[in-house]
Amino acid sequence: HQDYTSEILCHSPLGRPIHLLQPVQFPSSKRGSKGHDAVGCSPAAFRKKLVDFRPVLLISARVHPGETPASYVMEGFLDALRQDCPASNALKKQFNIVIIPMLNPDGVIAGNYR
Repeated sequence: HQDYTSEILCHSPLGRPIHLLQPVQFPSSKRGSKGHDAVGCSPAAFRKKLVDFRPVLLISARVHPGETPASYVMEGFLDALRQDCPASNALKKQFNIVIIPMLNPDGVIAGNYR
């Protein structure tokens, strides 16, 4: 989704990617036609400007693969950050948000409980 940057943080013991997401500072509705945000630079460039100055807020889910409701909570959190509202915009401005939606993909795929 264009409101998040995505990269592979590492790989699980069985070789599955563990993804890391970070929301861009401004929602897509405030970006211009060239993908630039309200301050005139790309979301990646803007994120680099702020990353060293904001505290990190780390959000992760599915550490324990049997905790399936965590996937729904993560989906709701991602949807909330995507909104163009004062609360989500303030959160994105105040923190460098790092999201790991699934820390244990091997266990989730195997159907393990712990």
